[in-house]
Amino acid sequence: MNTKIKLWLLLLLTGFATASIERIETSIEAGDTLNQVLRRHHVNPNDIHQVNMRQFQELNTISPYDRVSLVINTQSNALLSCQITKSKHILVLHKMINGYKIQQQKHQPNQNILTIHTHSNYPLDSNMIRYKRMVNSIDHEFNGTAEVITQDNRAITLKLYHPNHVALVTIHDTEDQHGFSLSESKKTLPFFSRTPTDYKRISSHFDPNRVHPILNKVIPHLGVDLAAPINTPIWAAAEGTVTHKSTDSSFGNYLIITHPFGATTHYAHMNKFHHNIKVGDQVNAFQTIGYIGSTGRSTGPHLHFELHIDQAPVDPLTAVLPTLNLNKNKP
Repeated sequence: MNTKIKLWLLLLLTGFATASIERIETSIEAGDTLNQVLRRHHVNPNDIHQVNMRQFQELNTISPYDRVSLVINTQSNALLSCQITKSKHILVLHKMINGYKIQQQKHQPNQNILTIHTHSNYPLDSNMIRYKRMVNSIDHEFNGTAEVITQDNRAITLKLYHPNHVALVTIHDTEDQHGFSLSESKKTLPFFSRTPTDYKRISSHFDPNRVHPILNKVIPHLGVDLAAPINTPIWAAAEGTVTHKSTDSSFGNYLIITHPFGATTHYAHMNKFHHNIKVGDQVNAFQTIGYIGSTGRSTGPHLHFELHIDQAPVDPLTAVLPTLNLNKNKP
């Protein structure tokens, strides 16, 4: 019997409906073709046609009792993913931004799939909150369902389900550097959250010519202000070392973290620091470091967040991050 597992239900966010993503677990029955399985589950005919047009030879090998896992957008019936588990290997079909692609993979008995919902609340120090923040670091505007594939309890792949395609992310984890690469790119980027808090709105953008709302004169605004309720958690945008902590400036409760890729991040106006964080502490990417407040010279609760690359302030929402060379220490 087919089993349908709802990844998440239709939500109304800021007055707009977001896509509903459904995972369907089924199997190939005697006499079945993949087309029949897709039609049986009401996959968009145009997507079935696109799959057929690619003429994937691997799909000719399906046989009875192969297990099939479909991920479908139930609003458009778009086929986002189709995984066929065979006795000796696994076939995975993904709808990428430039069309369907197929991969053949080996069975990995120690792999697990965790489902992340960007709208859900998870325990503050759990792996789930870390993975949710990891998704934020890859696409700070993404709002939906993602999957984290872990191998021996370490994340190796992320899948971000957009309404009409999947973004595949490979996670790189070496002894001294941690980053990711998108399937469409050969670049490896550091994990970096451009908006390291669950903000409600951006109350002020990066603006070198901004007129200060309190002092009423032009004072450059060298970061972004992320407005949120008091005590909303703030996390480290990337791994690094705490190199500054103060409480008595116009920035109120204030931290600076220095990162190994030639950057520093600045976190101002916090209501309080997390635990006993201090200068010299090593922090992991996405680790909670403090909480939203309005300390110092502030007009309301928000995080003032700055990014400096090579000591120069840049817009954290748009700055080009340095790429990582994960092979730099290899002979």
